[in-house]
Amino acid sequence: MKTQLTGNRKTTYRTREIAMLALFTFASAIVSIAAMDLLVTPIALFAVNSTPAFNFVITYILTSSIAALLVLFITVRIVRMKRNGLPVKSIILYLLKKPVRWAGTGLAFLFISGLLIASLYIVLSWNNGFLHKIAG
Repeated sequence: MKTQLTGNRKTTYRTREIAMLALFTFASAIVSIAAMDLLVTPIALFAVNSTPAFNFVITYILTSSIAALLVLFITVRIVRMKRNGLPVKSIILYLLKKPVRWAGTGLAFLFISGLLIASLYIVLSWNNGFLHKIAG
């Protein structure tokens, strides 16, 4: 037996499906708005009423989060290196060389960027001088 939606049944089925999808979208939007109002309103009021305290809390949370992530990454790296059987001396040397290597890479990037910006400035200033000479 073949079950096929034809004619009026197919249209009714699609209408119900679209209506349920629209109802679900509307309900999720209402719940999202209500939840965000419950979460954001007290934070916004705290930020407006006591700005220095809010700034301190946000700064403290961000600083603590960054420090915790750094400690976590270093700890995970040390544990992995110990599992691989590296001696403590090699781990310490690695942890000392890695920041120096990244700092060197960052300084090289800044130096190259500075050279590119300076060269673009010189080329554009010469071009401006040539345009003034041509224009008379």
